[in-house]
Amino acid sequence: MIDIKLIVLHTHTSENTKITTARSVKTRFAENFAHFLVFTETTSQLVHQNCLSQNHWQFSLIFSVVVSISALLNACILISNAPHLRRLPPSSFLIYWLCAYDSLVVINDLMVSAANLIHGHTNHFPPDTCYLHGFLAMFGSFASLLLCLGLTLFRYLVIIKKTKIRHVWAYLYLV
Repeated sequence: MIDIKLIVLHTHTSENTKITTARSVKTRFAENFAHFLVFTETTSQLVHQNCLSQNHWQFSLIFSVVVSISALLNACILISNAPHLRRLPPSSFLIYWLCAYDSLVVINDLMVSAANLIHGHTNHFPPDTCYLHGFLAMFGSFASLLLCLGLTLFRYLVIIKKTKIRHVWAYLYLV
């Protein structure tokens, strides 16, 4: 017989509240293995300090999947339009760079979310790395806002003022 030390969750009700306690049990593997395969709702409530709760873990997982899809779609747009960048109209040129800066933010978010899932808690980055992630998020978001402003300005000039926008203006606006 193989003896294994397992942690058993014991739930009892005290004054209309569920209390989950952990106790160590030494048991025989062959006889009691099936009893420990059943997880109760309290297993997800057993959270250590600085660990992701069940809701945060699910959010990080779903967020990672959505951000991965976004990164893949942004990569498709960037790769397919890269050879034609010089021939794009000025507004499409700005949209291309808007997609590029969005990719920067998406990749940064994916790294943070994936690290949260891997480490199981949110306090795993040193302060300098947190500052870098914060800077990338703010820079990418600010660049996206400025590019949306430029796109709006270009569309206004073309539609309302009937002005032809040259490529030089798009390059200068980007700089």
